[in-house]
This record gives sequence, structure tokens and C-alpha cells, in this order.
Amino acid sequence: MNIHAKQSDRGNALFIVLIAIILLAGLAVALKGTESNSQMQTKNEVKLQADELLAYLASVQAGVRTVMSMNGTAETQISFEDPRPNQTGADADTTNTRNPNARGDQDKVFNTASGGMVQWKDFGYITQTRNSSLDFNNQLYSGGMAVQDVGSTKADLVFLLRDIPARLCFEINQRVGLPTVEADTPLDSTLSILHYKGSYGAAALGGGISGQPYGCFRSADTPAYYWMYYIILAR
Repeated sequence: MNIHAKQSDRGNALFIVLIAIILLAGLAVALKGTESNSQMQTKNEVKLQADELLAYLASVQAGVRTVMSMNGTAETQISFEDPRPNQTGADADTTNTRNPNARGDQDKVFNTASGGMVQWKDFGYITQTRNSSLDFNNQLYSGGMAVQDVGSTKADLVFLLRDIPARLCFEINQRVGLPTVEADTPLDSTLSILHYKGSYGAAALGGGISGQPYGCFRSADTPAYYWMYYIILAR
């Protein structure tokens, strides 16, 4: 009787061990599946962010062409003034976005009444905001850089978004054939970060960027920041 009882106990113990192994295996599969789904979700989110940025900036580009063609706005009169209350600051502030050459609303890209048909959009939620000294939202329009082999050698009107995540940087670069690993990402040390106010500079966007209408590069800061650029008006 005791022998049968011991054999039964051993059988029950073995059954419990087998059940535990099956449960652990199932848990491992579930965790792996969750991790895979999470990675896929992140990739999809990055692609959606890139799509959103590029679609919006194409609309800004179209808005600039509209105010120039319909309102006779000159290159030096284009205004990217932030239309939201209490955003521009005093004229002397580095965060001021007002172009003193603008004649009025007809030269403002973000004034829908002027024919621009573009709404201001804040992409601060995309940036990592490790440094907010540049601007309220780490984004600006600059006339201080010329992208090589796009238009002439004159400086272009360029949108800049500072401190974006590396994954977004590489997703953007993949679409235009620029490097998609950190070590090879173009590095620029001559970046102009002044808001466009009607005048143009002459610094070439460095790091081997040539001919791409948009892309991503690293700045020479420590730690390095990833910047997105997008040519709004090639000159």
C-alpha cells in the first residue's frame, strides 16, 4: 500500500513539474510576442511621425508659394510668425519669429486669411527637449544655410527641428538615401539657428549632405543632437 502511495506521489509531482514547464514555456512565448508587438508598434509610430512631418512641411512649402504668387510676397518678406498668443516675445528676443520686412498679414504663411492656408503646428511632442534654449518648441525656419546641389549656391529657406529621436532621424534618412546609422550620419558644425527675419546667410549645410530636399544630420554639440531639415524654398 505504501509503495503504491509513493508511486502515486511521484506521479503527481512529475505531473506538476510538467504543468509548470508548459506554463513557463507559454509565458516565454507570450512575453516574446509582446516584445515583438511593441517593437512593431514603435516602428509604426516612427513611420507615422515621419509621414506627418513630411506632409505638413509640404503644406508649408505650398503656403509659401501661395503667398508669393497670390500676394506678391518677396523672398525677404516671407513671415513665419508664430500666430499663437504670447509666443513671439520682444523683437530683440532670440525666440522672436516676426519678420520686420513683412508688409502685414498678406506676407504671413500661417495667417489663413492671407491665402497661405497653413495652420501653425507644434512638433515639440516629437523632440526630446533636452535643450529648450533655442525656441519654445525646438523648431524654427532659418535663412542661414545653403543645402548643396539644391537650387543655386544661395542660402535656402529651411525648416529645422531639433533633438529628434535617433529612430525618427534614420527613418527620414532612409527615404532620401542618407545614412541610417549613427556613425555615418552627416555631422554639421556650421548650423545657423536664428529665426528667419528677412535676411539670408551663406553657410553650407555640411556633413556630406548634397541634393536631398530633406533629411537628418547630427550637430557638433555634446551630446550630439539629431536635427531634421526640410527645404521650404530653394534659392
